[in-house]
Amino acid sequence: MTSLYIICEGSSEQSFIDKVLKPYISIHNPRIDISAPILKDHKTKNQSHKGGRVSYARLKSYVEHFAKQQRQCKITTFVDYYGLINDFPNYNNIQKIQDIYGRIEKLESEITNAINSPNFIPYIQIHEYEMFYFADLDNFIKTDPQLNNIKKDFIAINDKINNPELINNSVHTAPSKRIEQIFEQIKLKYSKTFYANLYTSTHCDIQILRDKCSHFNSWIDKLLNLN
Repeated sequence: MTSLYIICEGSSEQSFIDKVLKPYISIHNPRIDISAPILKDHKTKNQSHKGGRVSYARLKSYVEHFAKQQRQCKITTFVDYYGLINDFPNYNNIQKIQDIYGRIEKLESEITNAINSPNFIPYIQIHEYEMFYFADLDNFIKTDPQLNNIKKDFIAINDKINNPELINNSVHTAPSKRIEQIFEQIKLKYSKTFYANLYTSTHCDIQILRDKCSHFNSWIDKLLNLN
């Protein structure tokens, strides 16, 4: 068996790993044993709350902790690009790269070089977890009957941008911020953990996510090919 630690930004990401990705990978590569700790102080026993904004210092400490615990384990991350703290290696220069895929590729490369572990595979989500809902819209809408009343607003964003990974990362236009604004139209409060649990429990289609999100798909390919 190959032990794989997927370090998650928060409980929504952890729910996705435990309920969706772990069963999917077990079918395609049953030799991988996945654990999904939340990114926080590794000495803290309670891993139930969100991880908060991600700094490189905290991420590096967590990766090194698991690498020392089990030297042969594989380690990856599941954290959002939106909200990263700027202490990541070469962060300010990387922001000058216009193409988001080139920017994320360079960021992941810099993290790989800085941590310098052959068993570490960084993954930075473009731009945040909520882009899954735009990619897998029909299934997201099924989580709550009220969402049928605002489905057209989600469709309008998808039609305009045509790539859920390109829904951008400003404080007003990141996927989560767009969802909050759409929900307000029907006086509905968006709770990340509540809808994440609904979505991952019964409705998520990981193949749709792979088909529509190329960076995410590349990460899944790397995980499936671990040995």
